[in-house]
Amino acid sequence: MKQEAVWNKSLKPEEGGKTLADYAAIMAKCFEERYRVLKPGRWASVVFSNSDDRVWQVIRDSTRDAGFDLSNTLALGKQQRSFKQIKGEKGEEDVVGTDIIMNLHKRSLTQIATQAIPDMDETVLGILRHHLETLPERIQLDPTRYADALRTTDSLYNVVLQELMARKLANRGVTLPYINELSRIAFKKVEGKWYLPLEEIRADRLNLDVEDEPSAIEWIRSQLEGRPMTLAELIPPWRQATLQVGNRLQKTLPQLLEENFWRDTETNRWRLPTADERRQMGDERTLRMRRHIQRLRNGRLDTYPKDSELFEWMRFAYQHLTDH
Repeated sequence: MKQEAVWNKSLKPEEGGKTLADYAAIMAKCFEERYRVLKPGRWASVVFSNSDDRVWQVIRDSTRDAGFDLSNTLALGKQQRSFKQIKGEKGEEDVVGTDIIMNLHKRSLTQIATQAIPDMDETVLGILRHHLETLPERIQLDPTRYADALRTTDSLYNVVLQELMARKLANRGVTLPYINELSRIAFKKVEGKWYLPLEEIRADRLNLDVEDEPSAIEWIRSQLEGRPMTLAELIPPWRQATLQVGNRLQKTLPQLLEENFWRDTETNRWRLPTADERRQMGDERTLRMRRHIQRLRNGRLDTYPKDSELFEWMRFAYQHLTDH
């Protein structure tokens, strides 16, 4: 159909497919007509979901150019997930499982342009960090509305999109893979959910069998409660404790130690972190250094570091990012 609002990524225009520009033109007409028929001062709600930042920008540009004011956004969590959305929640596909409701208000045609984000990493990380810091309190206050399910990658993606829209900031470049990469550098992932580096992951102490990642962390904690231990000392009992786990445990012992415990650089022994050390595990310098090193590995640095900076990064990587 000529007027079907779709972007055919696999069907070429000469074969009857539509480009992103075609999709943008059709959506622009849709929102123009919606604005025309709506009475002044009235509202329109649009439910939309997509994991492509370019498609989202088309929707935002179309609503703005039509004359609408984006008043606020809400997340709509659907109980019935599609097959692709279930795979998206597992991280197997870049598919969002939550829709976003955009509440649009008819205003005058005075344009309010979206602004570019000056430092996207810092801005997005600030949004994500605030969300994860305040989530436990929100869960306590209203467990019917908030839950740990809001820690998944697609939930964080929706949180960032809503906040950028509220601030009238552009979302160009904000994609599911981008959110996942940034979260992997700044936070720790447990059973498909993201946590702040300083957050303790606890499991039922009545059963110390290693069955999943939380119980594995609890098992390590039980070993270190007696005395600090080196990685070499932990490996034999670890192998015995995880013999029946199989592929259910995706992280290695060094990864779990790095994310949840503290290594004494003088003795090379792992132990339970103090409150101050736990705060250091998620401090700004550590997160910034991890981002720099990751960008260096991926060849995405805007400018190459000076020799002194590169030396500092190498020393940090040796102390924090290698398996001891």
